[in-house]
Amino acid sequence: MPPRPYAGPGQPGPQSRQPGPPPKRGKSAKKQAGQNKQGGVPRWVLISLDIVIVALVAVGLFFFLKPKFDEKNAEKLSKEILNNLDAQKTPIEVEVARNFAPVQGERNEDSVGVDFVDNNLDNTDSDSVSLTYVGKLVIPKIKVITPLSEEQGSDLLVSLRFGSGIHSGVGTPLGQPGLTTIWGHRFLTSGRDFNRLNEIVPGDQFYIDYLPTNTRYYYNVYQQDIIPHTELTERVYEHFDEDTVVLITCHPLIYNEQTERLLVYAKPDPERTGPIPDSN
Repeated sequence: MPPRPYAGPGQPGPQSRQPGPPPKRGKSAKKQAGQNKQGGVPRWVLISLDIVIVALVAVGLFFFLKPKFDEKNAEKLSKEILNNLDAQKTPIEVEVARNFAPVQGERNEDSVGVDFVDNNLDNTDSDSVSLTYVGKLVIPKIKVITPLSEEQGSDLLVSLRFGSGIHSGVGTPLGQPGLTTIWGHRFLTSGRDFNRLNEIVPGDQFYIDYLPTNTRYYYNVYQQDIIPHTELTERVYEHFDEDTVVLITCHPLIYNEQTERLLVYAKPDPERTGPIPDSN
């Protein structure tokens, strides 16, 4: 067998390959590589889409979570008001930002249903409002213990975020002959004090600790009505010779379909009415 030829230095053997020049990596090559890696879509397009998706998710989370945060803030302030009322045994003033913990639907034209409540919460000279809480409303059957304010106009709407409220510009003061109107919100989420008010029927009882007179007023329910919201103004100006309280809220419970109002009427129970006990 003849000897194999020797491949000296610098001389390729029969199986060797000449190394070719390195591939060019210019801008066009890099761009093409980026397109190939991403299925032919430029990287900047994908980055832009990612930014848009993240922004949309963030906005969605904001609108989903904000009502829950507002509700928690309202519940926290409501408990603070109740604690201060029990501790001080006198009406208290609470100053809050007018846009603090808003309730869903409160800016709707028919959210209350009467023309003497101004739903335009922005049509004011001040960004804050001082609310007066005069006691608490307790409805044992539906486990409601809620601060009771005494306000009118748009201030009433703000106060209802944190409890119930007597409209001080309509009817008579609590405990006197005539009709006292007490308002509360009824929504699936925020403003839940009157959510179960439809369960209150004739024969049930509730009481109000009214600090201006240091009196616990007991009331016996005798009537429940559901009316179109257009009839509410007539109802709240109705004449009563005796001390009468009406609890008022929206109906039905579903937001944006509350075209009616739920009214619960009650008369005092004089045998149980008396001074507010020292221990609550």
